[in-house]
Amino acid sequence: MSVDPKSFNMPDADALGPEQIDDLGRAVLTLTKELCVLIDRQVIVEKLLEDAGIATAEQIDTCQPDDALQKVIDARTSEVVRAVIGELSGVK
Repeated sequence: MSVDPKSFNMPDADALGPEQIDDLGRAVLTLTKELCVLIDRQVIVEKLLEDAGIATAEQIDTCQPDDALQKVIDARTSEVVRAVIGELSGVK
């Protein structure tokens, strides 16, 4: 019998029970607040870089990372995703 390669997307166990919905709501609000702080800081950094003649927001938007930088970005993204999924599923 073959295993569906996409089965990991829908685990058999529930990640959250009904008693954890309030916790999830608080976590989403906390993440939203932190995201807003990051957005504000990025806008400020882009403005400072542009004012200093270092880079424009357009240059930042269109920048294509090289392989080495992309590996760093991918690794950091994976760390965050693993941490969030780990907390939601109780796996640390």
